[in-house]
Amino acid sequence: MMTYLLQSKKNRPKKYTPLIVVGVFIFIVVVITFFSPSFLGRVSNSVGLPFWHSGGFLFDKVSNLKALTFSRFTLLETNNNLQSQLTEAQTRLLAFSIIEKENSDLKKAWGREGGSEEGSSILAYVLVKPPQSFYDTLILDVGQNKNINKGSKIIVANTVVLGTIDEVFGKTSRAKLFSSADLETLATIDRNSLPVTLIGKGAGNFEIQVPQEADIVFGDTIILSGIKQGVVATVFEIESIPSNSFKRVFCKVPINIDELRFVAVSN
Repeated sequence: MMTYLLQSKKNRPKKYTPLIVVGVFIFIVVVITFFSPSFLGRVSNSVGLPFWHSGGFLFDKVSNLKALTFSRFTLLETNNNLQSQLTEAQTRLLAFSIIEKENSDLKKAWGREGGSEEGSSILAYVLVKPPQSFYDTLILDVGQNKNINKGSKIIVANTVVLGTIDEVFGKTSRAKLFSSADLETLATIDRNSLPVTLIGKGAGNFEIQVPQEADIVFGDTIILSGIKQGVVATVFEIESIPSNSFKRVFCKVPINIDELRFVAVSN
């Protein structure tokens, strides 16, 4: 005769317990919703309120950060635009003063002599100029007939020095501009008296190569070295590569050579 142990009902797995719990929960929710429809709204509002506050706080911080970054970028861009406008205005002011002085010289140019108190300058009309002439040269309507000498400086209204006379003929002469290709001219940064060498690049343009630490900035005025100084060029671009020992500075004549009509030949 064999004896079998009866298994206790309490140890049987309760397979339907989760379903019963879910059903009871649903029943409670339905009953509460039926008798108090606003109850769930109050509960969800209470539970979600901290998260909403946190989300709003983070959103405000991110928005403030974006606004700050945008403001700094806008400020930087505005500053660059104002700097460019200031330099352009300074160049225009210089050009205006040159034109004004030129008009004054023309009024004094009876018999061509004028432009200096000692009468050592001759007013000359520009017959040919770039781009009609080659290699940044001017053909003037004065020559041996007005005692023009080789090496005499070409000046615009006692302000800008463009170049020197390199050939003299009977009634005409030829001036070679400092901006002629590969022509080197000793000059000085007017703001800080830094000596530099201008290298002509043609069409009224120059290049300067200086050490990286050299104090040259956009808009600097460059004057001719020596006792008889005059404006030669202005800085309009600086190319600086940290890995290089030198930086390239690009300059140009502060007047429009294409529109040049008169110059003074300083003997």
